[in-house]
Amino acid sequence: MKTESPVLLLTILLMLLWPGTNAESVTVRVSAGKYDRADVPVSMPLPDSLKNYGHFMGERLDDGSAVNVQLATTPNPHLVWMIGQTLKAGQSRQYRLSGVTDVKDEAPELLMLNTDGNLQAQIHGKTVFRYNHKTVPSPFPQEPFYARSGQIHPVFTPSGKLVTDDFAPDHKHQHGIMFAWTDTTFEGNKFDFWNQKKKQGTVAHASIEGQGNGNVFCWFKTKLAHLDIRDPEKPNAILNETWTVRVYNSKSPYLFEIESRQTCATNAPLQINKYHYGGMAFRGSRSWTGGGSYDYLTSEGKNREDGNHSRPNWSAIFGQIEGQWCGATILGHPENFRFPQPVRLHPQMPYFVFAPLVLGPFKIEPGKEYVSRYRYLIHDGKPDAAVADACWNDYASPAKVEVTK
Repeated sequence: MKTESPVLLLTILLMLLWPGTNAESVTVRVSAGKYDRADVPVSMPLPDSLKNYGHFMGERLDDGSAVNVQLATTPNPHLVWMIGQTLKAGQSRQYRLSGVTDVKDEAPELLMLNTDGNLQAQIHGKTVFRYNHKTVPSPFPQEPFYARSGQIHPVFTPSGKLVTDDFAPDHKHQHGIMFAWTDTTFEGNKFDFWNQKKKQGTVAHASIEGQGNGNVFCWFKTKLAHLDIRDPEKPNAILNETWTVRVYNSKSPYLFEIESRQTCATNAPLQINKYHYGGMAFRGSRSWTGGGSYDYLTSEGKNREDGNHSRPNWSAIFGQIEGQWCGATILGHPENFRFPQPVRLHPQMPYFVFAPLVLGPFKIEPGKEYVSRYRYLIHDGKPDAAVADACWNDYASPAKVEVTK
C-alpha cells in the first residue's frame, strides 16, 4: 500500500483547517509605494463577496503566517489588519482574506471597557487610556466650575508611565487630551470653551454611540457638546461633536487615532476668532512641570525654544518620569483644515495644541462638518524622528491595497 508523503498530508490538513475552503475568500496585494511600512494598520473596503460575514481571518501568502483581520463599520464597512514585519518601499505582499463562520470563544487582545464612569482601552490587560464620560468633579472645592467630562486622561506608556495630567495646578482648565476653542463669537456674544473660569462655555460628554473589542483594534464613538453655560441651570449647545477613537494592536509604542467631527447645534454659525491657542490639545505629565523638565520635538527639528506657532507634520512632547524618558508624538492628518496646522508649544508648561486659529478667523457653518484627525504614538524613551516620520508618511499616504482575485 502506498503511503502519502508528510508534505502532502500537511497540505491536506491545512486545506481542511483553512476557512477559505468552505467560505468565501479574496486575494489582495498590499504595495508599500514610496515608504517602508512596519507595525502600522492597513485597510480596504469590504469586498462584495465577503459582505455576508461578520468575522474574518487572513494569511500571508509568502510565508503562510496567520494574520488577524477585523471589520470596521464606520464610516463605511472596511477590513483592517496590521502590517507587522517591515514591507520595504517599492515592495508588495499578498494576503488571502476569508470570511469566518465558526468563531472561537476567546477573549480579544484589545478591550474597550465601560467601567466606573469611563471607557478604558486595554491591550493585553494593560491600560492605554481612559475616556471620561462621567463628569470628573473639580478637586478645588472653591472652584467647582473646573469639572469636566469628554476628555482622555490618564494616558499611559507601554511601561506604565503616566504622560497626561488633569486639573494641573498651574492651569486647572487643561484636561489630558481635549478639544476646545478659545476666542469665539456666537450670535454676537463672546464664548470661551477653554478657560472655564470665565463661566461662558465648556465642553461635556453627551452620549456613547458605540464601542467594541478586537484583535486588530478596539474603539469607541461618543458625542460631545460645546455648551453656553452663562445660565448654568439651562446650558445650551452651540456645537455638537463626535469623536471616533480607535486603538490599534501595537505594543510599543501604543498607537491610537482620534477623529473629531464638529457641527453647528443651531442654524447660526460659530466664528472662531484669531488667537494664539485653542483646538486639539495635549496636557503633559505633572512630573514635567517646570521650565527645564520637558521639551518638544517637531518634524522640522524645532523644540521649546523655537517651535511655537511653527507648522509641523507632527509634534512630540517628552520628559523624564522616575528617571526614564517618555512622551507622546501626535501626527496631524494632511486633510485637516489649514494643514500643516500651527502648534502652540508653551515654553513654560508641558502642553501643546494644534491651533489653526493662529492663522486668522474662520467659521463653522450650519450644515458643514469641521473634521479633524490625529494619530497618537505614546512611547517610552525620547521621540525618534525617523520613526515619527515613517508613521506620518504612512498616515498621510497609506499603503495601496488592491484585490487580485
